[in-house]
Amino acid sequence: MFFFKRSYQHIFFFVLARTPVWQQTCVQAVYEYGYLIHEFDPWFNFRATQYLAEHGWSKFAHWYDYMSWYPIGRPIGTTTYPGMQFAGVWIWEAMKHVPKALAAPAFRHLSRCEPHCFPL
Repeated sequence: MFFFKRSYQHIFFFVLARTPVWQQTCVQAVYEYGYLIHEFDPWFNFRATQYLAEHGWSKFAHWYDYMSWYPIGRPIGTTTYPGMQFAGVWIWEAMKHVPKALAAPAFRHLSRCEPHCFPL
């Protein structure tokens, strides 16, 4: 039965031994393709979320963004998955209804509950 006991020392050494592999996995695209952003572009996602919040879904679906894929542009409605943009707009709209005095305690409570939802 001692094989199934967990000790913090074993977990620490496991994490320490696997860290180089995890780091190599995270920077593999940088080593192979260079330092340009090829996949996840946070500035595009930020601008797309702003556009969706300001103009709505119908204009977002037909939006042709000339700042992406310069100089030819990009048809956003047919080439992106808008889940992140919808989530961002939903969180922004929900936070507008939370009083500022309650925002910090609410996030503090959520951060205290997170380790119980995702144990090691």
